[in-house]
Amino acid sequence: MLYQRFFISIARIWRVKSRGEYMRMYVNTNPHSSANGPLMNFTPFYKAFIVQPGDKIYNPES
Repeated sequence: MLYQRFFISIARIWRVKSRGEYMRMYVNTNPHSSANGPLMNFTPFYKAFIVQPGDKIYNPES
């Protein structure tokens, strides 16, 4: 539960309303962008939300 709150707080910090064109540019050019990849590859994220193979956000190791 504690880890879930941590990850949800990160999502709230990055939550913004913006146009698609701007967000595409921002994610591709800002080194601190809010792309899902970093958290989706973090083991505590998987444990906090009980992410399993077959879930839409499951990202198998390469």
